[in-house]
Amino acid sequence: MDIHRLLAANHGIVSVRQLRQLGIGFPDSQDLVRRGVLSPVRRGWYRTPHWVDQRMLRAVTAGGALTCVSALDLHGLWTPPTAEVHCRRTTAITEPLPTGLIDCCPTGPRPLVQRSVDNLGMALRCAARCRSEEELIVLLDSALNLQRATRAELEQLLANEPRRVRRALSRLAPAESGTETMVRLRLRARRIEVRPQVRIGLIGRVDFLIGERLIIEVDSYEHHSRGAGYERDRERDQQLIALGYLVIRISYQQVLHRWHEPEATILAAIRRGDHYWRSHRQQG
Repeated sequence: MDIHRLLAANHGIVSVRQLRQLGIGFPDSQDLVRRGVLSPVRRGWYRTPHWVDQRMLRAVTAGGALTCVSALDLHGLWTPPTAEVHCRRTTAITEPLPTGLIDCCPTGPRPLVQRSVDNLGMALRCAARCRSEEELIVLLDSALNLQRATRAELEQLLANEPRRVRRALSRLAPAESGTETMVRLRLRARRIEVRPQVRIGLIGRVDFLIGERLIIEVDSYEHHSRGAGYERDRERDQQLIALGYLVIRISYQQVLHRWHEPEATILAAIRRGDHYWRSHRQQG
């Protein structure tokens, strides 16, 4: 592996330890700095002079590695929005964190920081301690459904975590986005029997089916702009309605910030019995 591949594999920031493993000692690293291949970040760390993720740069500059939801977002998982940068540091670093950075670490001893970004397993362990149970399930669902980890691997990874974390593993289910996971958890907390990813004839899979005919579709972050996906989803909704289904579509903003609005609509439909065909036919 050459220096350029090493930088690419580590999102543009590498440690002196990693350079040494590549056979690049101090004189060579200084030569790379003079040639514009590397630029110092802090003692023991270098970066590419080209663009790097600013969250990662802030974490390394503060003496740590990007971790928890910040690292999981970089790894491609669906993550809840957050303005803070989650940083894992060792106990040897005593200087206070700058504003906007959160000190985040796993249960047990703090492992050494050897890379600029924690791997998936370490980032999930940090999230298990840092995030709410709902958010943790969202992250684990995403790892599972993106095939970044198997259920057995997640169980092994979190085997020594507190009961709250182990309980979260039993609540994983198919989902295409974190907003779907949030809706499923909240409806089941209301004791509503909801089935995820149900296939409806030739139309395809819907996010949730309640009873016989109440369909819940949930917009992910990518779908809250009015692009081709937006139009395609609305066409599907109309096809389902033409077949007699009742479709309630929940926006990304409603899931994250105004859950009471769709929740009230769903509960009202269930109270009327709209989720059953017989009620629909009686009304017709």
